[in-house]
Amino acid sequence: MPFVKRDQSGKISAVCNQRDEDDLEEVAIGDPEPSTYLTESLIDIVAMRKWTKSDLAIARVTEDLIELLIEKGVFRLPELPEAAQDKLMQRRGLRKTFAYVENLFTEPDDDSDLPSGESPEGDGESYL
Repeated sequence: MPFVKRDQSGKISAVCNQRDEDDLEEVAIGDPEPSTYLTESLIDIVAMRKWTKSDLAIARVTEDLIELLIEKGVFRLPELPEAAQDKLMQRRGLRKTFAYVENLFTEPDDDSDLPSGESPEGDGESYL
């Protein structure tokens, strides 16, 4: 049997499959109220995940834009507030670290460093 926790207004605030707390109320398996709560919660979670991904993408765009403006000489890093400078420098460090780690564990996409016609195995045989 499912169990629900209700808030002060009587709305479901949690659904559990076992009674772990004293204030949980047992509900019938066919009761639509827990299913409605779970569906709405799932929709909220999916929407929140999309917003979070969007926020992270916009933050990355903003960071890239700031880097471009600094590179173009529109303004200099020291002109930003110290807290902003610190955050940008931390992000630069993280990007460099992750780029280094990614390069360690990925294979090159092309064999452009191989002489023309040489096989990747280096056995000197030609391939098309």
